[in-house]
Amino acid sequence: GCACSRAISVDGQYDINYSRIIGDFFFNQTTNRTQMYSDEDVQKFYRGPYAFAATDFKGYDCAQAWCPKGDNPKTSGVNEIQQLNCRADNGSFMLSFRENVTLPIDWNSTVAEFQHRLEQLFTIGKVEVSVWGILDRNRYDGNICNIEGNTTVNIEFLTEFGDLPLLRSDLSAIRNIDPYLATLQNGYIMNITEYQKGTKEDAECSGQGMCNAATGRCSCFQGFGSSNGTVNTPGDRGDCTYFNKLFTASKK
Repeated sequence: GCACSRAISVDGQYDINYSRIIGDFFFNQTTNRTQMYSDEDVQKFYRGPYAFAATDFKGYDCAQAWCPKGDNPKTSGVNEIQQLNCRADNGSFMLSFRENVTLPIDWNSTVAEFQHRLEQLFTIGKVEVSVWGILDRNRYDGNICNIEGNTTVNIEFLTEFGDLPLLRSDLSAIRNIDPYLATLQNGYIMNITEYQKGTKEDAECSGQGMCNAATGRCSCFQGFGSSNGTVNTPGDRGDCTYFNKLFTASKK
């Protein structure tokens, strides 16, 4: 049998976010239904030694682990930004990303509430959400959805890199009151598009370290270390994106 569960408790590190996915929802593409992670599903994944390192196992016996991935600090790139436009006046919806589904999101959720729902997902670390007027291009702090559908929600992915799959919507719980909105099909209630393609690398150990497959940890090259997703700030991703400028200065 597969040994995927054996690394859960190695060094007491791999279970930092283990409880985060127990009972979480995900979209099963095989059955086309939303369901919860079971204990068996949980054993296929772990968050790695750091909070934002969503990692799974590899090898014929699942005995090896992928190390945290990150952006190579020696190259340039931009974050993925997706846009959401929603027309609704009642009910709730759910969004899925990489087969993980949010809890219900009320149509009149604030920016902060919407962002919190996305960051609860196992497959998303951090995002920055903002709402903008389609016509006047002004920034708003209003609801995610409205009757006119005249605002755009920008979702910038701060910890997931590369060209990402689009968020997917489940609108089965939208209960519009307005007669016109009630006749709209799902595609007219919510549209999700890619505004800016992510071009940052999603490389194991950020391309600046060696992966220890036995522990799932990166051994970074000299001068590099774990980041918050940017080259200038250390953090808990477990990658090798952060570069210590003092290291360069000490070599002059």
